[in-house]
Amino acid sequence: MKHPHYSPPCPPPGPAGCSCKEQRFLLPRILASGKMHRHRQCYPLCISCLPREAIPPFTVTDAIVCSQPNWQEIPCHERGSILLSVTLPLTLSLRDANGCPLNASSSIEEKLRLRFSCRENECWRGQIYVQGAVRLCGCGNIACDGCGDVPLEVMLEGYILAPCQIGSPACPPPCPESPPWYPQPRFDPWNNR
Repeated sequence: MKHPHYSPPCPPPGPAGCSCKEQRFLLPRILASGKMHRHRQCYPLCISCLPREAIPPFTVTDAIVCSQPNWQEIPCHERGSILLSVTLPLTLSLRDANGCPLNASSSIEEKLRLRFSCRENECWRGQIYVQGAVRLCGCGNIACDGCGDVPLEVMLEGYILAPCQIGSPACPPPCPESPPWYPQPRFDPWNNR
């Protein structure tokens, strides 16, 4: 239990020879951002990497993004933004006609628009980051030719990040004077002689 007159200890003093100048360090700053969310849409998927003994048709039971999305910039006529063509690599869980579980690879493509939160001429020093997620929204069937429409929920987010200098005081502020730990005795002129 803390004493009612408790005060937290002072922060440690700054480094030796501290002149209390501002220190600077780098943090990422968002220069542009964008988000795309398709609640339910049928995507035409073509699967690959299936074993020979698999018997079509196939039923899709799950879909996940298996690695980082690939993207490339495409022409955009809207001022203050850039447009990316994003390819999401997927791993599909399937069941063949005999009910045997299988894994296969596929991919989908979407467009993602990033809107600038600064002047466009500042974005040359930024780096683009894109992340995506998918979720199966129903029963998807892949025909004998390895292609079919699969209902998916897709979410994409993209950012242009650039390092930005942030300042902070190098020395901590002075510590306020702490109150006494115990109540001070009252002076009674009649009893304190």
